[in-house]
Amino acid sequence: MTEKKPTPQTNRLSTSHELVKADPVLPSIEKAIEALSVAYQNRDAKAAKEIRDQAEAIKVYIARRDGSRELANQASEIQIRAEWTIGKILADMAETGERAGRGGSPMSRASTLPNLGISRDLSSKAQHIATIPRNRLDEWIDERKTRGDAITSGGVQNLSAEIRKELSRDERDAKTAEAIAELEDDALANFESVCDLRCCSFEDLLPTIKPDAIVTDPPYPHEFLPLYGRMAELAIAVPTVAVMCGQSYIPKIFEMMTAHLRYRWTIAYMTPGAATQIWVPKVNTSWKPVLLFGDSERWIQDVTMSSERDKDHHRWGQSVSGMISIVSEVTKPGDLVCDPFLGAGTTAIACYLTGRRFVGCDIDKQCVATSRSRMLELVHERR
Repeated sequence: MTEKKPTPQTNRLSTSHELVKADPVLPSIEKAIEALSVAYQNRDAKAAKEIRDQAEAIKVYIARRDGSRELANQASEIQIRAEWTIGKILADMAETGERAGRGGSPMSRASTLPNLGISRDLSSKAQHIATIPRNRLDEWIDERKTRGDAITSGGVQNLSAEIRKELSRDERDAKTAEAIAELEDDALANFESVCDLRCCSFEDLLPTIKPDAIVTDPPYPHEFLPLYGRMAELAIAVPTVAVMCGQSYIPKIFEMMTAHLRYRWTIAYMTPGAATQIWVPKVNTSWKPVLLFGDSERWIQDVTMSSERDKDHHRWGQSVSGMISIVSEVTKPGDLVCDPFLGAGTTAIACYLTGRRFVGCDIDKQCVATSRSRMLELVHERR
């Protein structure tokens, strides 16, 4: 006669959170939620961890006994809800001073993680999960139950990362909107304080300013290559230097610029429409490199994109959408951005539209005049 394998059962949780320690016994979801609610109200991280540990142990038991998806999901749900509760308790305790930081203080009455029986890994995991609003967590769990999908720790961590990105995006958008509003007010009162356009060489401009970043698109032909090295020499103190260039002379440009600046990365600037034919190497190209130098540690994405071509104002001009993509990636709202090869002022427009102050120059008086005209028109359009 084949021995019958034991199956986890559901059981009521006592209000004192004394969980069954013998054969695996799985509390009902309702009782687990009720007990976790009491643990949260009492700031009882240990009680929440006991519930979490029991659910985790039962998950292992079910996996070894080839248990049902339903029971495994029930154990996973309890574990995840317990970790969410732990994260909320730890965050609240840290905010109110009930929990010390790493190691705590010998004279402090605040609880440390070891005193709470919680590892640093669990603390980090739980507090990440706790960034999920309760209603979003409920929706995520209910959706998986309805579809019959597995409820997993990996899945809820992905949800947490997604929400943190949303929050970061919302915060970034709010800061940008605030910076744009401030710039618009300042531009009406004093245009030069927002957009300083000069007719001079970059060798005259760069020693007189302290920008947060240089974002520029110098001329590509061979005769202009020495400008890259000289600009790099004058930009040693600038935290971020982003230089768009053609592919043909990258080795030479790289050699000249790294003699003065720390190379960080290459951003791909994707161009729309038909590919450009480069005859000598026989390449059809749909992107341009943006070489990134400097000591900034700001996180970036290394692909930017233009939604249209724009040669209306300058034969070497880039689109506003493309420069907005680059400026937004390598700088932050409120920064002072410099373009020492002003051209028709597209970088200046991108900065104004994204809440950055701008200073730039060109040796061509007509380019400076065109840039000023475009900027003034934009300022008055947005009044």
